[in-house]
Amino acid sequence: MCVKEELATADVAVLWDSAEYNSGFVAVRPTKNSERLYRTMKSMTSKSATKYDDQKVLNRAINFLRRRNTGLKLTVLNKIDFFADEIIL
Repeated sequence: MCVKEELATADVAVLWDSAEYNSGFVAVRPTKNSERLYRTMKSMTSKSATKYDDQKVLNRAINFLRRRNTGLKLTVLNKIDFFADEIIL
């Protein structure tokens, strides 16, 4: 599977850890929804006195946008395909 195929119907493709999305590998298609996700993350980090790591902010922003039914489309990357030494774009 290649990243292009994963993003065919999604704004963002991300690895899933056992409990949350992993910010270590995220593929982003340039859409209004993916831009909204990153603007939300930026807003959360700039307005908060608490310092969050990137993974916490990614998950908070995803949950925030989903609760507001923004239409953000995510897909989870297959760990077997994307933990390999070679990633096909």
